[in-house]
Amino acid sequence: MVEQLEQMWDYAQSIADEEDKDPEPRDFKEISPDKVEQTAQKIENILKKNSRSSSKAKAKARYIDKNFANNLRKYQEQEQILAGRNSYSKTDRDATFMRMQDDNMQNGQLKPGYNTQISTEDQFVLHYTIHQTTNDVQLLNHTLKVLLLYTNKSLE
Repeated sequence: MVEQLEQMWDYAQSIADEEDKDPEPRDFKEISPDKVEQTAQKIENILKKNSRSSSKAKAKARYIDKNFANNLRKYQEQEQILAGRNSYSKTDRDATFMRMQDDNMQNGQLKPGYNTQISTEDQFVLHYTIHQTTNDVQLLNHTLKVLLLYTNKSLE
C-alpha cells in the first residue's frame, strides 16, 4: 500500500499545476488511515483538475481513495487481535490455528484450538494451564515454574 501510495503521490506531483504542488515530500513511513484518506483525496483532486493525467491513473486514484484507508483500519484491527500470534479464528478470536491429528485419509487438519498443559501426580490433576502457543516445548518451562509455585516445591 505504501509503495503504491508513494508512486501515485510522485505521479500526481509530477503533473500537478503550480498551485497544487506540495513543497514538502510526503513521508509514508508512519502511515495512518486518516493520513491515507487525506493523501488519496489530494491525489484524486490533482488528477481530476489536470488534463494530462491518464485514465488509468485516475482509476487507480479512485481505488486508493475508496479502499486503502478502510483496508488499513481492518489490518490494524487484525494486528490487534493477533497480539503476536500467527493466526486466529474468526469465530473464536482467542483460539489459534493448530495442526490437529490426521484423519483416516492421513490429511493434517488445521483447526482453531488451545494448547492445554495438565500436571498430575498419582492420577490427580494438580494444575492446568491453557495457552494460545502451538508448541509444547516453549511451554514446558512455564508449566514447570507454575507447578512448582503451586505445590511449594523446589527444582532439587
